[in-house]
Amino acid sequence: MKYLFLNLLLGFLCIPAFSQYSFSPIPRVYDRGTNKFEPEDLARFKRTTTVFVYRKEQEKDTAQFRQLLRENWTVTPFLLVPYANFNQYSGQLQYSYFSLGGFVKYSSNSGTITRLYYVLGMNVMGKKEVEDVFLARILLHPKPETVEKSERSSGEEMMKYLHTDGQFYTGGMGFLKNFIAQTNRQLQKEQPYFFMYDGIINEQLANLKTETLYIPDHVAGYFHSSSGKLEQRTKEEMNDLLEKYHGKYELISAEALNQKILTSKEPFYYLLYTRSASDKFVTVVNSLTGQPVYSVYYPLSYNIKDSDFKSLSKEVGFN
Repeated sequence: MKYLFLNLLLGFLCIPAFSQYSFSPIPRVYDRGTNKFEPEDLARFKRTTTVFVYRKEQEKDTAQFRQLLRENWTVTPFLLVPYANFNQYSGQLQYSYFSLGGFVKYSSNSGTITRLYYVLGMNVMGKKEVEDVFLARILLHPKPETVEKSERSSGEEMMKYLHTDGQFYTGGMGFLKNFIAQTNRQLQKEQPYFFMYDGIINEQLANLKTETLYIPDHVAGYFHSSSGKLEQRTKEEMNDLLEKYHGKYELISAEALNQKILTSKEPFYYLLYTRSASDKFVTVVNSLTGQPVYSVYYPLSYNIKDSDFKSLSKEVGFN
């Protein structure tokens, strides 16, 4: 079995000094079930400046991106820089980074598994060389063509593809705002952050007895693992899927949902369906704070099902 670790900057960009396409060293990761930092790691992180890097197509949105960071990132000073300028910061211990990362696992038993996520990391001096430490990870839901291209591309080819055409259902600026806000909140509490945590049922969930749940329309996709193809459910199939949720809901495009997150002054709740390799998370998020108020992990389950909505409906308090 081999693990091929990627470390790509936010916006699908590669960091030359941060373990790009290498088999070693494997990063040291604060992962699910880890509820505290090693004291020296937290102290070291607080002394860094965190580098956020935007991709070329985000150039027109840098003012919005910078304002988003001013409002939601307080744990360290930050920089927002274009990828072309990042080399002057990479590999230097005084900088941490918020990036897109992931791994490709090759196994004779289970085939190829690709997981992609946002990662908050930093470089530390190990016994023999500079090492990566991941303080937070946020799973993303890549589109099938991105997974396919990732698994059959060479390093340079994949870098070019991700820089220009990589696609994620959960990669919009509104989702990013919430990811950053919740990561910042966990760090203020001196706790690592792995999104999604399993087994979250917050008292806020009861608000959905009267409020509308916004559901991104990519839940209509049905992924066939045998062919790797994504089909769209029919209107009838969507009705069958959603009728198990007994509260008010509204299907909304990802673009419209991201804009609503960015502009709404009042909190609302939205569903975040995240498929990562052969597993999925079904999560409900507070749009104003980024806090997950419900999150359930389903191993070996690609697609969202009517039973998932039935379980959510029950936890909200509907019969």
